[in-house]
Amino acid sequence: MKPYFESMARATATAIGPDATAPEQSASKPLAGMEVHVDISDFFDAEAEQKRLTAEKANLAKFTKSIAGKLSNENFVSRAPAEVVEIERGKLAEAEQQLAAIEAALAKLVL
Repeated sequence: MKPYFESMARATATAIGPDATAPEQSASKPLAGMEVHVDISDFFDAEAEQKRLTAEKANLAKFTKSIAGKLSNENFVSRAPAEVVEIERGKLAEAEQQLAAIEAALAKLVL
């Protein structure tokens, strides 16, 4: 996996897998089933990263609220096909995980 990553990203992978930890100063991006952390200690702008994460958190919070509203609507849940309801529940769970990851990344920032 490391050689593939390094050739595709033109970067050095320092850790891959469930036991990998984020560098102290890192840009983080939660993705489906994983989180990507990039060590940015050499060119880190904590204020810009805080703005980026805060904006991403706001957008994700709106998305989460929208899906939660849809799932709390009894008409939607009772009339929609079960597969559609399950897809929406999956989207909600993934969005909530991403929100938690963003909140953790914001908590790590020291301004």
